Amino acid sequence: MIKVAAKAKRARSRRYKRSTRAKWLLLSAVAALFIVAAGYFVLGYLLGDNHLSQAAQLVPESVYAFRRLNRIRAVLNRMVRLAVSPVLSTVEFRPAYPEVLASQIKLDLDELRQLQQSLMYGSVAWNLPGSVRRNKMRDDLDFGNACKYLDAVGMNQMDELPLGDVTCEAFANGVFMRGLSAAFTLFVDAMEDTLSLLSTVSSDQLTNTTRIQQFLASPEWMEIELMDRNVLRYGLVIESRTYINDLVQKNSTFISLQAGLLSGFLIVLILAYYAVYDPIIRALDRQLKQARSLLLMIPTDVVQNSLAMRKAILNS
Repeated sequence: MIKVAAKAKRARSRRYKRSTRAKWLLLSAVAALFIVAAGYFVLGYLLGDNHLSQAAQLVPESVYAFRRLNRIRAVLNRMVRLAVSPVLSTVEFRPAYPEVLASQIKLDLDELRQLQQSLMYGSVAWNLPGSVRRNKMRDDLDFGNACKYLDAVGMNQMDELPLGDVTCEAFANGVFMRGLSAAFTLFVDAMEDTLSLLSTVSSDQLTNTTRIQQFLASPEWMEIELMDRNVLRYGLVIESRTYINDLVQKNSTFISLQAGLLSGFLIVLILAYYAVYDPIIRALDRQLKQARSLLLMIPTDVVQNSLAMRKAILNS
């Protein structure tokens, strides 16, 4: 009886050792799968958060770029208003005084310079990261030969005012061949010179309609108008669209990255199933079938009379 009890004790010890090992293997496999799944979701969250942060920085660029276009048209209209304001002030109920218009134009020109500087080199106040050396086409447009991107069809579509025989290469002594940034600077400088010219008109010439007609028909003013209505506007529209393209490209890259991450996670799951879980399931199934086969060979009365065997069966 003592020998039987000792054998039963050794059998339980061996069985418990095997069971503990199998349990730890199963727990390790489950923990590994949990770590992989948690890593996938954490990485997906970090990538999404990083993408949203970068996208939030890029969205204002396109807004300020198109705001620059609207500001150019506004300052041009105010300049015309300033030129004819002495005549209109005699017939309007609430005229816009030349001093007020001149100060507004000065503020608009300062804002245009600030917008251009901030879009290209960044601004902390406007939360702009800067666009230089981030898009090859935009850099070439701003600092290279902009006429490569400014075709005559696109320029003529900007406004009903025709360009005539003027080409991009010959316009304003070829300023666009030195880059769109140089043309923009020339435009702002020309507007400031025009503002200074209108501010120095003598009082006896303010209401002279001939002076106003000569000013509006002068080559300097016609060049400024053509830049706003056709050449410069078309170039700035193309440049403004590149900011939107940057955002679209970043979104496409993020979607591709997410798809690759999901594909990698699914591949890991499939490999884990065939390399880890499928062998474990087959081994457990084989052990269960072996235990059932052994139980069929043992009579029921033997199992009932053996306390060690009954406990082993109940604990299995």
